Amino acid sequence: MLNKKFIYFIYQGPHYVHAEWAKAIGSIFIHFRIHKWLTYIKGSRRITRSFFLWLRAPKLVIAEGGAPLIEAALVKMNKNASMVYLATDITPYKIIKEKNSLLKDLTEFSDLVIANSKMMMNDMLQTCHLKNYFIVYPFVREEFFSYKQVDEKDCCKGVFFRRFMEV
Repeated sequence: MLNKKFIYFIYQGPHYVHAEWAKAIGSIFIHFRIHKWLTYIKGSRRITRSFFLWLRAPKLVIAEGGAPLIEAALVKMNKNASMVYLATDITPYKIIKEKNSLLKDLTEFSDLVIANSKMMMNDMLQTCHLKNYFIVYPFVREEFFSYKQVDEKDCCKGVFFRRFMEV
């Protein structure tokens, strides 16, 4: 047990697709503020970032979205771990419009960037120099959708409506 290496999934949501990816590889889930309620406490970043320095060395750290990238980078640097960034948010927009060079540098610091669409990856490649990248398209769970019957003459068309629910 002492030599076992962990996979940390540092999240801000997490989106159910990311959660499924992380569960599939046996990740340990850690909110980037440890607990969501810490987000509203002054100085919470200092408290939680020092926590990440005390973690056991993982073999891999995954950052879900741009917010936990700093925490994942701390683990990568201090624990000599590989870092994966799940880029499914507005990272390219923030890099271009807000001129967020820290976000750009942290994205480029990642060992692997995974995007959820070709459009997202194209935007990432226009704003960053990525070492290694890949596209993983999200799956669809049928239980999240309500289907409506269509006429036989429209057999090639499907109609569905999104039903909002807590995941």
